[in-house]
Amino acid sequence: MPIDILTEVGILLASIIALGISSNLVIKNTEKIARITKLGEMVLGFILLSVAASIPEMAVAYSSISEKTFEISLGNILGGSVQRITLILGLFSIIRTILVPKYELKNISIILFLTSAIPFFLMTGLIPSRIIGIFLIFIFLYFCYYSAKKKIILTSKGIVWKASLIKLLVLVCIGLGVVIISSRIAVVLSSDIARKAGISESLIGATILSFGTTLPELSLSISCLKRRRFSLLIGIIIGSNLTVLTFVLGFHLIITSLSISEVPIFSTLFINLLLANIALWIFFEREKLEKVEGILLLLIYAFFIASLLGVEVII
Repeated sequence: MPIDILTEVGILLASIIALGISSNLVIKNTEKIARITKLGEMVLGFILLSVAASIPEMAVAYSSISEKTFEISLGNILGGSVQRITLILGLFSIIRTILVPKYELKNISIILFLTSAIPFFLMTGLIPSRIIGIFLIFIFLYFCYYSAKKKIILTSKGIVWKASLIKLLVLVCIGLGVVIISSRIAVVLSSDIARKAGISESLIGATILSFGTTLPELSLSISCLKRRRFSLLIGIIIGSNLTVLTFVLGFHLIITSLSISEVPIFSTLFINLLLANIALWIFFEREKLEKVEGILLLLIYAFFIASLLGVEVII
């Protein structure tokens, strides 16, 4: 392998790490802002934190559109969605039993249904991409409104944030700046490495790049797991998937009007996402995720990676 590719891989990994760290900075300070303004846990988990955790995907989507490397962003959106609910939830379920609040099952079922229906409509190719994109944005806005109506107030009284709101906003802006820069570098290098190595940009986006863009959810979820805040943990993971598959994907489709039904690797991504959603819905009916469910989710992720590599070989 030429030395220039090795150098690019090293810079790519560094940019992905920077993307994850800066995104985590944004999320943690967004959480503090939410607590200062006394937002409810539903709003905190499903809107603020899930949107903040989706900032890397948004930045990658913007960068890929400007660089005309659309497959990287689409691969990252779909690959990251599968990774969140199989790899992250799978590992956490093995470490500790995750309790699913019964009163949240309706919201979770709605989200899983939406994130399963979206790939179906995209696979058919019967509806123009821009129309689907507009519809996805509408779904995102409606769900934000629906979640905001539920005024669930945080009951924890021991958390007192002394940092000023202005300081937190400055930190969020700094984090966003690093996110945008590092994502731009990651997209450009991913495209260049894919061309030199003879592999598709979508595979790079669905595997290597998705690891970096899901680091914020991983970091925040670890914190939730330690504090046994299972409702917030699930809200972040499931809410991030909804945000990415509606707002980010919708934005991408509106701008590019890209038809993805003819690309083999995306069919594989959609099928794996549907499989993961169905499995998760079945597991949630038991109101908890234990080691058995965690192992099964990890097996689905292993199947996902194997199927991606299989499709890539055929291509």
